[in-house]
Amino acid sequence: MKSKKAKIIIIIVAVLVVVAAAVVGIVGYNAGWFGGEKEPELKQVYDESGSYVVRDEYYNSEDRLEYVVIKGYSDTEHKKLSRETYKSGEDKLMKIVHYNDGGQISSVDEYNGEIPQPVVHREYANGEPTGSYFTYEYTDGGDILKSIEYDANNEIVKTVKREYNDKGAITLYLETGKEGNQIAKTVYEYNNEGQESVVTFYDGDGVTGYVEYEYSKDGKRTKMSEYVGGELSSYRTYTYDENGTAQETIHYPDEK
Repeated sequence: MKSKKAKIIIIIVAVLVVVAAAVVGIVGYNAGWFGGEKEPELKQVYDESGSYVVRDEYYNSEDRLEYVVIKGYSDTEHKKLSRETYKSGEDKLMKIVHYNDGGQISSVDEYNGEIPQPVVHREYANGEPTGSYFTYEYTDGGDILKSIEYDANNEIVKTVKREYNDKGAITLYLETGKEGNQIAKTVYEYNNEGQESVVTFYDGDGVTGYVEYEYSKDGKRTKMSEYVGGELSSYRTYTYDENGTAQETIHYPDEK
């Protein structure tokens, strides 16, 4: 009789142990206690430039793909990283880490997952962040509309604004300082054919000079005249060979 009771007790204890282990296992797996993340899956692929790369996939405790790191190398031995591209599980671009020839981080570009251009660019020196960074805004066509440079204290160093015409050609480049003061400005004008005709340069005080362009009937640039302080400083003429390659000649007003 005692032997039978002992067997029953042993069976009950065993069942309880199994149930407890199952509960702990489920809770522990969800909590990530037991390394619920899968080992990164290494895949050999090629990026758009044809560089040899390795793709690491990282999963959460529910076996769902969290993010991907695509490591680009400049050598087939995988010793020289050229860049690391981070993408979300939805294949949205998150970050690209760039490396120099010495294997140190040279810069980091951050993305918002909505547009192909970076929204933040961070500077590095000797593999360490300098603290300075740039933020960017873009037109619908992907051209830079505004960029702001910040120092290590998150204070604005310089802002650059650009404007474009309805054909996408730049019409204004404006640099302003920390206090909003004008550092430099460039204004672009175009002729009826959409060719650059006059470019005027400014500093913080006013006009410093301008350049005028002339073209042939077939649309080739034939002359560029440079003015400083309202006076012609030099001009360049262009001729073309049978292959359409331009030959440039520089002239000065005092030439005989």
